[in-house]
Amino acid sequence: MDYLHSNIPDYSVFVNVMTEITGKHRISSEDPRWIQLFGMNVLPDLMAKPDLLNEYCVRLALNNPITKNFNQLLEQINIRMKVLLKRRSTNNTAISQECCIGLYLSTVFFQYILSNCDIREVFL
Repeated sequence: MDYLHSNIPDYSVFVNVMTEITGKHRISSEDPRWIQLFGMNVLPDLMAKPDLLNEYCVRLALNNPITKNFNQLLEQINIRMKVLLKRRSTNNTAISQECCIGLYLSTVFFQYILSNCDIREVFL
């Protein structure tokens, strides 16, 4: 993870947030970690090194049956997409970036789950 560490100013915050979201405890929809996650400018770095998320994919797949945090991630993306659609005529740079981060993370997580897991076990 040296590449990520050198390119993301808030590396420790990113690691902490991802560790919590993929961990063993449920993260509520009002939890400020969602705002932290979506507010980070990490997309270019993650796209350059997608394998950096492998550890988090494994953790999320193992813990989602209990925490439903992947389900919450999808709900957080849905909320942001609705805001983006409502604000079509205004400057949407920040919310657009949040949507892109969320969609990228969900795509990586879905790819891992579909390739490596029994989807029924992950989403029960």
